[in-house]
Amino acid sequence: MATATMDFEARQLLKAYRKGLITDELFEEQMKELGNGANGQGRYTYNGKSHATEGEMIMHLLDEFRCGENFAAEYLNRWVEVSDQD
Repeated sequence: MATATMDFEARQLLKAYRKGLITDELFEEQMKELGNGANGQGRYTYNGKSHATEGEMIMHLLDEFRCGENFAAEYLNRWVEVSDQD
């Protein structure tokens, strides 16, 4: 299923849940179904990489963010050293 379609469906489910039109159980069931349709295994995906749990996916996201921050810190410090700009 396309990501845009899944996003739309998730938003619609969330709206119905917030308005009290569906129960907690139905909301959870539908969200699980929507997740299972994404890749057939109910896994969480970030940047094309599947993760077995949401926690693993978040740790991967944070690790990528940390690597980006480290790169930027090193790159910017080196740029300041060689730049003639204030």
